[in-house]
Amino acid sequence: MSNQPIKPVAILVVDDEMDVGQMFLQRYQKHVDEGTYVFQFASNGLEALTQIKENPEIGVVLLDLRMPELDGFGFLDRAKDFKNSMKTIIMTAYGDSMKIRGAMNRGAFDFLTKPLDFGDLDATLARAVLDSAQDEERKERLDRLTREKEILRRYFSDDVAEKIMKMDNRDRMIGENHHATVLFMDIRNFTQISEKLPPLQVAEFLNLLYPDIMELILGRSGSVNKLIGDAIVATFGVPFRTEKDALHAVEAAIAIRDYVIRFNGFKPDFLRDFPIRIGIGITTGPVFAGNIGSFRRLEYTVIGDTVNTASRLQNLTKKAEVDILIDGATLRDAGVQLQTREIRVRSIRGKTEKIDVYALMGVPTTRTGFTMF
Repeated sequence: MSNQPIKPVAILVVDDEMDVGQMFLQRYQKHVDEGTYVFQFASNGLEALTQIKENPEIGVVLLDLRMPELDGFGFLDRAKDFKNSMKTIIMTAYGDSMKIRGAMNRGAFDFLTKPLDFGDLDATLARAVLDSAQDEERKERLDRLTREKEILRRYFSDDVAEKIMKMDNRDRMIGENHHATVLFMDIRNFTQISEKLPPLQVAEFLNLLYPDIMELILGRSGSVNKLIGDAIVATFGVPFRTEKDALHAVEAAIAIRDYVIRFNGFKPDFLRDFPIRIGIGITTGPVFAGNIGSFRRLEYTVIGDTVNTASRLQNLTKKAEVDILIDGATLRDAGVQLQTREIRVRSIRGKTEKIDVYALMGVPTTRTGFTMF
C-alpha cells in the first residue's frame, strides 16, 4: 500500500439556491473534516467557469440546469475546454427528460432529480469521484509514458524505444551483459575550437552537428548512449541484438564521415577558419548495459573493455592518419566483404593482448559496389 496522503477531491456545487450548498456541507461534513472532500460553491455558470480556471483540481461538478446569467447548458458547452477528467452531475426537476438528454449529449457524467434522494446522491457522487480519479490517473500515466518515450527517442531508434516501453519497469532497470558493437566518435582539434570561440558559439556548433549525426546512428538501429563534450558513444545491439549490428555500425561511421565532409561546405561563418574532421573507433565484444547511479540520478549507459578499446582506436586514427578504425571482431561480425587496410599496431594503451586493427575504406552498396574513402 502507498504511504502517500490521500489527495482531497475538490467538488464544485453550482446552484442559485443557497440552501443546496448548505445541504451538501451538512451531508458530507464527515468527509470534509477528514479532508477527503473539499467543497466550493457558485451561483451560476459564469462563476463556476471562473472557479474552475482558478482551481484546475476540481474533479466533480454538481450542476443545476436553471440558473441566471449562464445556465447549466451554457456551462456544459464551455466546460469542454477544460480537463476531460472532470465529471459533471446535473441536478434537475423530476420529469425533465428532454433536458436530461440534452445535458448528457453535452458531456454530463450522470444526473440527479430534485428533490435529491440521499441514497442516489451518495452512490452517484462516489462513482463520479472514483471515475474522475481514475481518469486523472490514466492521464498522468499517459503523460508520464509520453515523456519517457520522448526521452528514449533521444537515445534509441523508434523501434527500440517501442520495445523498451513494452518492457516491465523492473526489467528496464536491470543491467545485462550484451554482445554489441561500440562506435566512439570524436571531433578533431575541438580544444583549439573551444579556445578560440566564445562558449555560446561552441554550443551552437555542437547543436548544429550533433542532431544530424545522431539521426544517422538512430536510423541504423543504433543507440546514442553518451554525449561527452566533443564525443559521442553509440552502441549497436543494445538493448536488443540483431545479426547486422556490426554492419550497421560501419555503415553509420561512413555516413557520419560523408556528412561531416558536406558540413564543411555549408558550415556557418564563425567556423570558416576551422576545418571540421572526426575520428571514429569501432569495436565489437562484451559490454554491460544498464542503469548506473542512485535513486537521485540514474543513467542508462554501457561500460566494459569493448567501450574503452573503441575510445583507444578513435585516438589511434590521428597517428594512422585515417578517419575510421575498426577491430578484427567488427570486421568478422559485419558479415560482408568490407574494404579495409590493416594497420600495424605494436600495442594499444590499456590492452595486454594484441588486437587486429583495420582502417575502414568502404562498405558494399547495391548501386555502386562500394562506398569508398
